[in-house]
Amino acid sequence: GEKKCKQLCERFGYPKNNPQTGNLNPMYAKSPSKKSGIGIKSHLYHDGNFIFCRSFLELKIYLYLIDNNIKFQMSKHRIKYKYNDIDRTYCPDIILEDNTVCEIKPSNLTKLEINKEKYKSMERYCSDFNLKCRYITELDFDIKKYNDLNHILNLINNKIILMDEKNLEKLKRNI
Repeated sequence: GEKKCKQLCERFGYPKNNPQTGNLNPMYAKSPSKKSGIGIKSHLYHDGNFIFCRSFLELKIYLYLIDNNIKFQMSKHRIKYKYNDIDRTYCPDIILEDNTVCEIKPSNLTKLEINKEKYKSMERYCSDFNLKCRYITELDFDIKKYNDLNHILNLINNKIILMDEKNLEKLKRNI
């Protein structure tokens, strides 16, 4: 833990408090790994492709968009921002058909300082490239039907959603 971290910091000259922040982080300017996050992970089959969902909220939003014929694509934008004087990057979730870059977040997390900084950076980025931007939260669409376990199990049985047993059990506990 902490002792090993300090040894690595001294050896490689990283900042003493965190050796892997900002551009020192090997994930800087890269998409998050499929193992990142604490959400219920799954894949959604749509238009001949699998969309990786890092949370159940993302899955429900994507299902809503598909069911309502709202075209979207996964974002490839990389947005730089600074938080606690550390350079960071992140990739918004999707782009809607009207060139709106969207970040999907639970409404309560939009108020966190780090997410406020991300959003300000996304607004500047989108302004520079003549794009629109917005958060999409659970409050934006009527996604209640996707909380029905039988509905989700039906989509899993029909191979529309792929989810491993660990995430399925987590889902069952949280619905």
